[in-house]
Amino acid sequence: MLASTHGLPLELVLGRLSQEVENLELVGIQPGELGWGEGLSPQVAAGAQRLVELLLSGRWRDIPLCRLPPRPG
Repeated sequence: MLASTHGLPLELVLGRLSQEVENLELVGIQPGELGWGEGLSPQVAAGAQRLVELLLSGRWRDIPLCRLPPRPG
């Protein structure tokens, strides 16, 4: 049986993980389109390649950030 987090709400996954670790950083690529299609779009493929290059070269701090404001409460 295959298991995947893709079907779970991101808030649920991050909420659970944040209870288990002190610091949590999520790396992802924003899709241009969420519909059914064949393979990655050229933009996502290029982003994935750039991400791999940064990670393999030890330059993970050069990954562009998208910071969300803290949630109230």
